[in-house]
Amino acid sequence: MKLHVRDKRSVEARTSDRVQRGRGFLSRGGERVVWEYHYVTLTRVPGYGFGIAVSGGRDNPHFTNGDPAIAISDVLKAGPAEGKLQ
Repeated sequence: MKLHVRDKRSVEARTSDRVQRGRGFLSRGGERVVWEYHYVTLTRVPGYGFGIAVSGGRDNPHFTNGDPAIAISDVLKAGPAEGKLQ
């Protein structure tokens, strides 16, 4: 499962047990855009899922400019992602 947030952050869920952090850079129109990325492990709980809500995507653009990025719109209390994603 891979999740990206385009507002200068990217969050990815991987199957490893380690948490890694880093930075990415992108030049767009002479402007340098910086974002952080974090690798976290989320274990799916049967009947509960990953404990996150995702919005956006190609079929339902989240941003008014039509950007198809997906975003984590909610982290469910007491779910597998609580304390790992904000």
